[in-house]
Parts: sequence; structure tokens; C-alpha cells
Amino acid sequence: MYRFIVLLALVLPHITQAQHQVQKSTTPSWITPVDYSTDVSDTLNTGGQYYLLTEWQYHAEKKQHYRRNAIKVITEKGLESASSIQVNFDPSNQKLVFHTVVIRRDNKEIDILRSAKFEILRREENMDRLIYDKSLDAILNLEDVHVGDIVEYSYSVVGQNPVFEDKIFESVRLNFSVPVGETFDRIICSTRRHLNFKKFNQAAEPETQTIGDLTSYEWKQIDVPALFGEDNTPSWYSPYNKIQVSEYKDWTEVNSWALGLFSTEGITSKEIDNKLSEIKRDNLSLEKQINSAIRFVQDEVRYLSFSDGVQSYKPHNPVTVFKQRFGDCKDKSFLLSFMLNKLGVESFPALVHSQKGKALRDALPMPTLFDHCIAQLQFNDTLYWVDPTVTLDRGGFKASTQANYHHALVISPSTKSLISINLKPTPSTVQVSESYSFEVVGGSAKLNVKTVYEGDEATTMRNYYKSNSAQEIKKNYTNFYARDYSETTMVDYVAFEDNVEKNIVTTTENYNVENFWQYDSATGSYTADLYARVLAQNLSLPASKTRHSPLAVNYPVSVIQHISIHLSEPWTVTEKSKTFSSPAFKYTSAIDYVDETIKLDYKYESLKDHVTPQESKNHIDKIDKTANDLDFQLTYTPQKDQTAQSDFNMPYFVITLMLVPFMVLAFKRLYHYDPRSRDYSVAYEQFGGWLILPVIGIFLSPLQILINIFQSEYFNNVYWEEFTNPSYASYNRSLALLHLFEFVLSILFVGFYLLLIVLLVKRRTSFPSLVIFAYCLNVFYIFVETGWLYAIDLPLSWNNSMEAMKYFRPVFGAIVWIPFFLYSDRVKGTFRERL
Repeated sequence: MYRFIVLLALVLPHITQAQHQVQKSTTPSWITPVDYSTDVSDTLNTGGQYYLLTEWQYHAEKKQHYRRNAIKVITEKGLESASSIQVNFDPSNQKLVFHTVVIRRDNKEIDILRSAKFEILRREENMDRLIYDKSLDAILNLEDVHVGDIVEYSYSVVGQNPVFEDKIFESVRLNFSVPVGETFDRIICSTRRHLNFKKFNQAAEPETQTIGDLTSYEWKQIDVPALFGEDNTPSWYSPYNKIQVSEYKDWTEVNSWALGLFSTEGITSKEIDNKLSEIKRDNLSLEKQINSAIRFVQDEVRYLSFSDGVQSYKPHNPVTVFKQRFGDCKDKSFLLSFMLNKLGVESFPALVHSQKGKALRDALPMPTLFDHCIAQLQFNDTLYWVDPTVTLDRGGFKASTQANYHHALVISPSTKSLISINLKPTPSTVQVSESYSFEVVGGSAKLNVKTVYEGDEATTMRNYYKSNSAQEIKKNYTNFYARDYSETTMVDYVAFEDNVEKNIVTTTENYNVENFWQYDSATGSYTADLYARVLAQNLSLPASKTRHSPLAVNYPVSVIQHISIHLSEPWTVTEKSKTFSSPAFKYTSAIDYVDETIKLDYKYESLKDHVTPQESKNHIDKIDKTANDLDFQLTYTPQKDQTAQSDFNMPYFVITLMLVPFMVLAFKRLYHYDPRSRDYSVAYEQFGGWLILPVIGIFLSPLQILINIFQSEYFNNVYWEEFTNPSYASYNRSLALLHLFEFVLSILFVGFYLLLIVLLVKRRTSFPSLVIFAYCLNVFYIFVETGWLYAIDLPLSWNNSMEAMKYFRPVFGAIVWIPFFLYSDRVKGTFRERL
């Protein structure tokens, strides 16, 4: 019985309240009647229902917003949304009046409003963000709605928040993500008011007429097509046609309005004075006093918002916020500015928008364009911006990584316009070092992870660590790696190290990975897959590469990921590096092998917050390539299947034997090449002058090539395995073909240089032409090898000067010696003998 009475006590007031707060009345007399067609012009993009009419009329002098919608149910899918009417209003300064709710079916009209019973629910959309407003939702669920019905309803929201002092400002949207048969929008106001209008995108001018002392502005459209927005667009971007209307002539007027709300006149507090005295006593320098005041408001005054009516825009008294130790963004910013000013630091609250700050500069002045409040302070002639709602931010206000809100309205007596927040982008840096080790291939592996967070990332991790239990953190971290290795267990707990002075958080994790290796019975080999998952979290690919809207990029971000694999024996690894970039990001990766350790290094850095539609295709292509570069696979075939690795490379030996008769025939023909001697002024019997240098080079070349053949171990079966055995660790057919090309060309060069030595000794007239051919062949080889490596994504590294010289020397030699052999009198007078 007691429970029933309590339940009744809770429910009855809401039932009574619903009937009291939702009134019913006829359509106001000032409304302009609007007819609409019942024809559906677009059945493909309706989502199951079609808006025949959307109507909005606003009478500024009566403070009344009138809305009327007519929706036709096209398919069963549209029944659910068309059968529910939901309207939001603020009971502290508004009342809700319904005028009509009807269902039109088979040329008949069914009146629903007469017996309608509304449910009233308090909005709870932002409870997870500790924001509680007192607005209500009036909900009417319609019964017996059929496919083909037209649901039409109209209502008025009467009243305006008194904080706006009877000013007019509206935003009129003229198209939507669904097609609409007809739209009608209208504003009525006194002729004494001066309204400013601004069009966005393809918005039309209003039709204006004056009736008595009232002016009417109207926008009417027929068959408005759907505008499909693209995914991953920047938060400040809107493709929709829109009209902004404002009675505020400039930002000075908006600032004057805000100054009245944030007035400190007459505010005194002994408690705040005592707190400031404590701060001064514990901190000798003014800079440290500022940091202490900021830390107090950020950490000890918790964020909690109760907003309705005037308090949606007017902050609570700083004394009240200080005592209750909670407040919303404007409360905390007002309190912080109040405390800083008492410390002798000039500071003001500043209104910003958390998502659309970049677009504020293009907007008409109006007070509702902001959704957040921060504080501005001046120290040593430098402006700083502080967000008092951020908790556990460390490192001091000078080094604090502030989100760039782009534009702010600083609530100061000197403010005349919006201020650009010119913050130097500070990357939120994450540096991850993952180290894998194992004693035997096929067994378990140990994984050690060390992560260093800087800037905003450090603040985020500090809050995460303070808000979760060690067991919950352990579970979440383990699950992160369990996506790749299901049998992963963490050893002990995550270790956190916090450097508050530099605002750096370091975490250390240790894991046992049981299923690091996967065995393939078909090939008899083991594989282990590694993935730069931390970096991958920052890569975002939209659904379509062809875009008409800008593409958002998370900025500023810097992620560095190192992966080390400590091997239990020597390994064959192809070292390589890659770079991908677009106007909005840069990515590099490198694979290195040092002291039986494979080192994988990845770095990603964003360069700006979006790319234009013209830049998007290139950007998406490069992001796609980056995402595909984050995988690395180890492959190991047990010794019994890899005995050929140390065996003699018989196929290469057979190729050498096959080349011998070809070389004998080819070089025999070249030996009989016998051009006439060129005109010379002096006959030389000895090799002298500059000619001695290329002569020495030609004598040494066959020996150098043979040494290179054996040093490169071309006759080791590794080179054949990488071409024919898919289970081999360094299997790569494209690279193997390049190795084969290099080997064959080396053998041919040995024979060719031996022929050149014979011709050189005999001073044959053919020698200059054939040595020029040798120089050209060397350059050709360099270009082929370089292009081949780029084609298989193994570009040359020029970091090693000796390696770079290896490729530049043949080109330099050709440039110097080809003209010498063509025009030198010494060459002409030395090589004059014929067969």
C-alpha cells in the first residue's frame, strides 16, 4: 500500500503537469494560411515518409513561434517516425500551444487533438556530460496510422528567454537531408526594428511587405530536393542553404549585453580573499600564483551545469560558485577571471564555440552562437587562454595545450569585435615503443610496451588513470592487444609515471602472448603478424573518394610508434623505408635490421584540420596507402625445410654456364668490329696523360665485379629461395628478378671488360667506341635499378654517403670520360691499329 501511494505521488503531478503545460487553441489570427499539394515529387529519398509541407512563422512582437508540418507516410518504414510528435520547450519562460493534429485519409479528416493526451518528459540528452537543463519534451504518440495517411499538426511556442531583452535573432534553414514538397518561412516584426540578413550558400532573398506598423519577410519554395551531406566533414562546415537574421548591428552590442551578465560590481568575498592569501603565501612568483589559481578552479571546482531560463546565459555569482564548489563553463570562467583580477592579473571571460569557432567570423552578431566559455588572461604583455573546465592539466598556463576555438568574444569593456585566437598548434604527442621477444619460433612471446603522452594526451591519460580502477585499466589495455592476439595476459598492472612539471605521462605494460605465432601446415611455416594499431587509430577513411565537401582531419596530432622484434637467431630482412604525404599529413615508415633485431618505425603527423574537395582524392589515396603499410609479417620455415638456404645456388651456376657460349659469340663479333682510325695530329706509342686514369679503371673493373659477385653471395641459394619459395622469410619475386638481372649483367660485364682489356693492349680503333658503350651501359644499369626499386616500393636510401657514391660514380664517370674518348687527341693518336 505504501509503495502504491508513493508511486501515485510521483506519477499524478506529471499527469496533471502534462495537461496543464500543453494547451490547446485555434490557429492564431496573424498566421498566413498556406496550402500544399499532396503529390509526392521524390519517392526515392524519403526514408519511408515525405514532408509535403514544413512551415515556420515567427511574430517577434507577440514572441510566438508557429510551426506546421504535413507528412505523408510512403512505406511501412515511415510509420514509426510519422506516428510520433515531439516538441521541446522551456517551461520557465515558454508555453506550448497545439492548434491542430489531424490524420487525412481517403479525403477524410480525423481530428486527433481533441482527445490527445501528451506525455511530458524532462530532457536528459547531456546527463553524461553533467549538463542538466530544465527544458521539457511534449510527446504525442498517434494510434492507427496507415501507409498513405497524411499526418498534419501545428503548434506554437509562446514566450522568449528574458535574458535576450526582446532582441530578434534567428537562423532560417531552407533545405534539408530529405526532400520537401513545400517550405514556407516568415518573420513578422515592427517597422521600428532594423534587421540584418546574411545569406549562406544558395539561400534566396526574402519577399518583403509592410502592413501598417508591421514588416513581413517571407521565403517560399516548391519541390526542395534533398541535400545529402557527406561524412567526415569539419564541424564548422555546413552545405545547407541558410539565412541568418539579427537585430544586433555589431559585436559591440552583443558584448554590451554580455557585460551586463558578467558584472562583478559589488561582489566581495572573505572566503575568496582568504584563498588568494593562501595562494600568495605558498607561491612567491606571480606566475606560480596564476598556475595555482587555475589549478584550483580546474580541479577543485567540479563541472556541473543546471541551466534554464536566464541562467542558461548568466553565470552564477563567483562567491556562490566558490562556496558550492561546482559550476558550468561560464561559472568557472567567471570565478577564475574574478580571482586572477584580484591577484593583479587582467583577465576576462571569453565566449567561444567548441566546434564551429572557425565559422564565427562569417556569422551575424548574435548571443546564441556560442556554446562554451573560457578565460583570457594577460601576463607580461602576452595573452593566454585557459579552459577552466579541463581537469588535471599540468605544466603551467604557458605550456598548456589549449584547444583552438579560432574566435572568441572577450567580455571586456574594450571589446569591439571578435578576437582571433592565434594559438600555435601544439601536437598532442603519443610515442609508443613495443618490444617483442621470444626464445623459440612457434612458442609464446613477451611484449613490453612503453608509451609517452604529452600535451592534451597527457591530460587525457591523467584523467583516465584517476577515474578508473587499476583492474579496469588492466582489462581495457589487455583487450587492446587481444584484438590481434587472443591469448594475451598482462603481467601485473599498468605502471603510470606522471611528470606534472612538463605535463608528460608515461605508462609501462608487460604481457605474455601465447599465440604470437601461427602455424601453416600446408607450407610447414610459422608466421607472426604485427600491426601499428596505435597509429592506425588516427587514420580515417571516408565512404567516398569523390567529394564535394571538405574532409576533416584530426589536428594537431603527432604519433610515433616503434616496434622492435628481438630474434633468437640471424634473420634475412629486407630493409626499406616509405613516405606518404598530402597537404594535411605526413607519414614515414622504416624497416631496419640491427644485431638480430628487426626495428619497425612509424611516424604520423597531421598538418592542418581539413583538406579541400580538390585535395581529398590525393589525401584519401595516401591515407589508404598508409593504412596498408602498417602490417608486418614474420615468416619462418623450420630448418628441415630450409636446408637449401646454405646450399650452393645451382640455378645461378647453370645460368652462368649458359651465358658463356653467348658471350664467346657476341664478343668474337665485337672483336672483329674494325672502324677506320680517326684523324690525329700526333701518334702516341705509350699510354699517358689523362688516359692513364680510365686505363687503370678498366684493368681493375673485372676484378671489382668478381669481388662484388662473391661478396653478394649470388651463388648462395638464398637468391633462388626468395624467387621460388613463398614460405621463405624474404620471399619477394620482384626483388628476386632484380637480383637476377644484376647477376646476369655482372657476368656480362666481366666478359665485356676482359674484351676491352684485349682491345686496349692492342690499341685497336674499336676501343674508344666500345668503352663509351660501357660507360652508357653503366648509367643505364643505375637508372634501371633505381626505377625497379621504386616500382616495388623499395626506394634507395641516400643517408649513407658511401651508398650514394656507388650510384653517382658511374654517372659522373660517363659525364667526364665520354667527351674525353670522343674528342681527345691523345685517344685518337693512341688507338689507331686495325685488324
